[in-house]
Formats: sequence, C-alpha cells, structure tokens
Amino acid sequence: MSISGVGNAAMQNIDLQNMDIETLLMTVQSQRAQLLDVQLANQIQEVQNRNDKIAKLNAVLTALNKIDGEFKKDKSTEKLGKDLYQKHQAELKEACDAAGISLEISDKVDNSAQIAKLEKMAKDYPGLSFAYKGQIDSLKMTHNPDGGLSPSTKKGDITTAINNVKGQIDAANNSTQMDMLRLQSLTNKRNEAFDVMTNFIKKMQDSRSAIIGNMR
Repeated sequence: MSISGVGNAAMQNIDLQNMDIETLLMTVQSQRAQLLDVQLANQIQEVQNRNDKIAKLNAVLTALNKIDGEFKKDKSTEKLGKDLYQKHQAELKEACDAAGISLEISDKVDNSAQIAKLEKMAKDYPGLSFAYKGQIDSLKMTHNPDGGLSPSTKKGDITTAINNVKGQIDAANNSTQMDMLRLQSLTNKRNEAFDVMTNFIKKMQDSRSAIIGNMR
C-alpha cells in the first residue's frame, strides 16, 4: 500500500509497509510541506505576472494620455492629424504589443488590395513610379485594418480608450488583492507545516534520547 504526493510529480510514493509510525508521520508531514512550497511558488509567480501586466497597461495609459494632451479640451471631434500620428504611433503600438492588447480607437480601413495594385503598377511602369508612390504613401497612411491609432483618430476616441484601459487596470488591481490574500493564506499554512515538522522532529529526538538514557 502506498500514498502518492498530490499535485507534484516529483514527490515519491510513500510505502506504508516498510515504515515505522514515526517515520511514516514524518514523511507525510514533509511531503505536505513540499506541496505547500510548490503552491506558494506558483502563487508568487501569479502575483508577479499580474503586477507585470499592470505595469504594461500603465505604459499604454501613459502613451494614451500623451496623445490626449495634444488635443484641445473641448474638441471631442478633433482629429489627430498626420504629424501627431507619426509622433505617437510607435510608442502606443509598442506599449499595446507588450501588454498584449489591441485598441480599436479608429474606423477600420483596409487599403491592402489598392496598395498591392498600385505597387504592381509602379513596378510595371517605372517611369510613373514617382506618381504612384504618392498615392501608395497616402493609402498606407490611412491603412488601418485593426482600428488602431490613425491620423483620423478623434479626441473622443482617445478618451474612450483611456477609460477602457483604466478599467482593465482596476480589474487587475482587484485580482491582485485577492491573489495577495491567497498568498498570505498559503504562507501561513506553509509556516505551520514546517513548525509542526520541526516540533515533531524535536519530540522524536527527545524520545530517543530518553530511551537511550534509560538504557544506561
């Protein structure tokens, strides 16, 4: 008959047939402490991952606030424009990619077919390539199949995106609070398990010392 370590493939089976009661109890308590160590490490990693997610969402929020600051406060329909788009696009995209989110803050525009057609024509007619280049550049500027930041993005769109990201940050912070409570609970259980094991070892040693003393 044997008892397996639950939830951890690294734990060895406990053979009940070849153990005295003291060794058996000690082994069971030791495996419980090991299991709690694994659970505690997993919970710590979960907290770290969520904190990392919050930091990345804050980077997105910072980028959005910079863009929002470019608009006049009372102009919710004002468009970002080409120059400001080029100024802020890379930072916002990098922050969103790092956070693993996509912000639909503009109308989706897919110019890929037109761009491909004009690029082919520019290649087929080299003498007209300069004329085609202007059209291609213009189409690329408005090409926005994912609905991300574009020159046509309005202040109102940025405000909506800011509120959306703030909501995600608040939700993540609430989850972190729950994670910390679970972490504290696991820490207490783990410390309790090690205290029990330490006390058990001491009692075993005291008992054996007493037996040896009586044999003298």
